[in-house]
Amino acid sequence: MYRNWFLFLIILLLGSACKGPQVTQVSFTNLEIAGVETEQAAAKIAELVAPYKTQMQVEMNAQIGEVAESLTKGSPESLLGNWVADVLAIQAAAYTGKPIDFAISNSGGLRIPELSAGPLYRGMIYELLPFDNMLVVLELSAEQVQKLANHMASHGGWPVSKGYKMYIKEQKGYDIRIADHLLADDRIYRVAMPDYIANGGDDCAFLVSVEQESTGILMRDAVIDFVEIENEQGEHIRSSLDGRIQRM
Repeated sequence: MYRNWFLFLIILLLGSACKGPQVTQVSFTNLEIAGVETEQAAAKIAELVAPYKTQMQVEMNAQIGEVAESLTKGSPESLLGNWVADVLAIQAAAYTGKPIDFAISNSGGLRIPELSAGPLYRGMIYELLPFDNMLVVLELSAEQVQKLANHMASHGGWPVSKGYKMYIKEQKGYDIRIADHLLADDRIYRVAMPDYIANGGDDCAFLVSVEQESTGILMRDAVIDFVEIENEQGEHIRSSLDGRIQRM
């Protein structure tokens, strides 16, 4: 006879009017399952997990909005990337109460290639943005914005919000304009982004020394919050291509 010990995590997920499921309690119980086959042990665990799995499925299958047309991912810009970046800029301004010059996301942070036209379910945003990245704001000099532009250019272009425009030539950013104005040496630019990037992720070590202003909101929850508000107002999710990043 042998003894197997299984750690059972009970996660109570609660929805709210503006956010998706939140972890409110985590507890565990050691289960002794002796002298049984692996299949029986798995069945026992499945039985214990079932109520919580059902609750999770209800949350993930809840419709939170409607996509007017399919939003696909691509570079140097795309409908999906533009939409996500626009939402981050809008939400960062709302959460901080201060203007945002532009917002970015790394392309790798968007984990599905498309949001199809039709009903938008909470689970689809979890698939799009599965990582627990916090939405933060950095204040960057013109020189730092240029470094960021060069980095985005070297990766073929990243999602960036409306109002930002640049050209890519030889993997560098040229003719960078924010709100139709060229970069100004005497300006400080407020840039919203995932804390993953701000913490040096995706080879952005040059941002690590910059102080972060955290919104206290996960990037994923910020997007869900936006979609739910739009839905309450009868608005569908839309995006457009407007030449934010172009290759020369």
